[in-house]
Amino acid sequence: MRTRLALAAAVLACAAGCGEAPRRAAPVGTWRDVEPMPPPVRSAFVAAVLPSGRVLVVGGEPFAMPVRHTARHRPSSPPPVFDPASGQWSQLSRFAGIVGAYDAVSLPDGRVLVQAQWDRLWTFEEAAARWSLQQSPPFSARLLAVPVSGKVLGFAVVGDSPTPVVSFDPSIGSWTAAASPGWSLAGAVFAVLPSGRVLALGGTASLGPSRLAAEYDSAADAWQYVAPAMLEKFEPGAVALEDGRVAVLGTPRVAGDRTVLMELYDPVTRTWTQAPELPLPVAARAEGGVLGFPFGSRLMVARAGRYVLVARAAAEIDEPPFAALFDPRTAQWFQVEPPRQRDVGKLLTLPSGEVLLLGGRCFECPGGVGGAQIFRVEEQ
Repeated sequence: MRTRLALAAAVLACAAGCGEAPRRAAPVGTWRDVEPMPPPVRSAFVAAVLPSGRVLVVGGEPFAMPVRHTARHRPSSPPPVFDPASGQWSQLSRFAGIVGAYDAVSLPDGRVLVQAQWDRLWTFEEAAARWSLQQSPPFSARLLAVPVSGKVLGFAVVGDSPTPVVSFDPSIGSWTAAASPGWSLAGAVFAVLPSGRVLALGGTASLGPSRLAAEYDSAADAWQYVAPAMLEKFEPGAVALEDGRVAVLGTPRVAGDRTVLMELYDPVTRTWTQAPELPLPVAARAEGGVLGFPFGSRLMVARAGRYVLVARAAAEIDEPPFAALFDPRTAQWFQVEPPRQRDVGKLLTLPSGEVLLLGGRCFECPGGVGGAQIFRVEEQ
């Protein structure tokens, strides 16, 4: 198995452009199983990293539960907390009775901000194990924490008109209106740049995904247009790299196409560079809010140290899972060991640089779902 993976990695590396850049030894990426998520098994949950390095999981819906009885309409059980050091789960002793959960972000002051059902907003303080109800945003918003300013931006999640934007100040617990970029950001991706500015790319367009891009300066409350992306990308994902650049991935949504597209944004020059395409074993299409594939399989994206990890947890028995690492220093792809879990889950980058995969089917887990694995990269 490892021999076949090594051969496939060499083929992928050559596909990235043999002879065009100095070649580095292929990194070794491995997954290790940790304790599965405790019952009740959840889907559509949110997760965030706590100051201790532990991971808080909130909300979600039990698998195979009728829509009228979903957890979005009743308080879920106490949130589980995962400790990457021990690979074990525990549960909070105090719980606010949150109904549903749509988004969660780690705040610069160490608290976690959770947006729940009916746009109710909560903060969780790990040291005191305390939940506090905050002022609700004026609309259902996608949240983005900006460490430099200490604030959280909220972007309207639907609509074809220019997206309204609001800013939340955790120190006083209130929302204020912020400048809008002037186009719809529904379906767009965001990344915080080293300067503290925010990059926004894409969104709704009448003929397909938008290539528009802009940077937001929270101090000036102003947007500045930058060069548009070179390629249209359906259901994109964005990863901030160690060197300050941003990798943006997406699918072309062309029948029979077997690639994932990637571009790198340089905030210094404010320009885009096209990266090699990632060859895949099945035709790609996008659906469901993440990079998608036929038969329900999905691609998940996260930063793994200096690399970009792209993983697919396949849904069909005859559709094998897949994982690859992209090295932004050499613009090379390397195929690595795939995850054991099936179905879409969540990837979360840990403070150690490792990546935690939560959710998805796990035939050895209670109820057959809720597995957990940790991915680690080792240089050769």
